[in-house]
Amino acid sequence: MEDIDEKYRIFEKLLDEEQVYKDGTVDFRELCRAMGADPDRLGALILSETGYGGDEIISSLRRDWTEGMSAKYGLVGYL
Repeated sequence: MEDIDEKYRIFEKLLDEEQVYKDGTVDFRELCRAMGADPDRLGALILSETGYGGDEIISSLRRDWTEGMSAKYGLVGYL
């Protein structure tokens, strides 16, 4: 049986430390497959802890990163 709490910690590290959201092709289900986590169980834990779904978190971080980079360098229409 998977340790869903450990999968949650790995998900956090993949976002915080590895910044996998910078890869525009990464989505929540793909990360779950790679970690060997059940996306429904992990998704429910993430939702209960944060109030957001896994893909919502990834999309938000990706959007914030691209908007910040665009503002910093004066990029128009980037990503």
